[in-house]
Amino acid sequence: MIPGKKIPLLLLISIALFVSSCASPPPAPAPEPQPVQAPEPVPEPPPPPPPEPEYPQAELDALLAEAMALRKDAFDLGLAELMAADYKAATDVLNEGKTAHEAKDAPKARASLEKAIGLFKDLIARGVVDLAAKKRAKAIDLKTAAQKIGADGEIPARFEPAEKDLAEGDALVASGKHREAIAVFERARLTFELAWRRGTASQLRKKIADADYAKWDSGNFQLAENKFAEEDRLFGASGAVAEGVTALSEAVQRYELVFEKGRVSYASSRKSRTEELKARAMSIKANVAVKEAFQAALAMYEKGVAQLAAKEFEAATATFDEASTAFDTTYATAAEKRAKAEEAMKAAASAAAQSEQKAKEADSIVNASIDD
Repeated sequence: MIPGKKIPLLLLISIALFVSSCASPPPAPAPEPQPVQAPEPVPEPPPPPPPEPEYPQAELDALLAEAMALRKDAFDLGLAELMAADYKAATDVLNEGKTAHEAKDAPKARASLEKAIGLFKDLIARGVVDLAAKKRAKAIDLKTAAQKIGADGEIPARFEPAEKDLAEGDALVASGKHREAIAVFERARLTFELAWRRGTASQLRKKIADADYAKWDSGNFQLAENKFAEEDRLFGASGAVAEGVTALSEAVQRYELVFEKGRVSYASSRKSRTEELKARAMSIKANVAVKEAFQAALAMYEKGVAQLAAKEFEAATATFDEASTAFDTTYATAAEKRAKAEEAMKAAASAAAQSEQKAKEADSIVNASIDD
């Protein structure tokens, strides 16, 4: 209201009516708000992969080459047979590494190849110890064989170098040098074998000469002699051992053939001689005249035949010689009996002739007396 002035009533009523006509009805209640869904997140593209590391070709090539070289070394040493399970296990790991290397799988290739290298190194380290022991054992076996036939005393030029090699190998083992000892023990074994074979060949030659067996197989005997002389030349000229062992191996083989042929042939010849004496005894009825002695000789002969069939040649030879002596004795006894019988028959015939003569003479006397 304006101070100092009164508003007329009519004006107030008009204002009231105007205000009421302008008033709007109360608004309707607002709807409940609906939850608004968040928009789907747009996936972010994956980050680009980190660049692949460069493949270490040269490094893995070197690892593979080292593993392959170690496997070859183990194989050449004979460990593929001596330690077969360990060799196979190491080879399997090597093959895994090789496959990964070819597939460019650097982590797996490196791990497998390094593991294979370690396995082969361990295999070789243990293997050379075992190999050295085995080589030494073989050398000792050949040394014993050579000593049994007296090679240490009869063939010292071949036996003594082997003894020195054996001692050298023992010294290497004592100092932990097993790999180096392997070759030395092998040399000792080979030289002991040379001494053993030379001694064996020498003994066979003597047996053949003593029994005169060379005539039964002169071809093989001459070949054996050639090889025996060849070894002597080789050893004298250069101390060759391996070549000498080869030559003596053939010499021994051929001497054995000669000796065997001689044993068989000599025993067979004694059998033939016995059969000749047996037939001679039977030709004068010794089997009847001295029946028991003849049967004993025949039993000896049959024993010899059985021994010959069983390849007991020396025994058969001795038995045939015994039977031959027995048949010879039966022949002599039967011949003596026959001679005595013939003499008795001649004596009887002579006596009968004399009796007849005397009878004739008596008849003549009687007849003459009658005529007188």
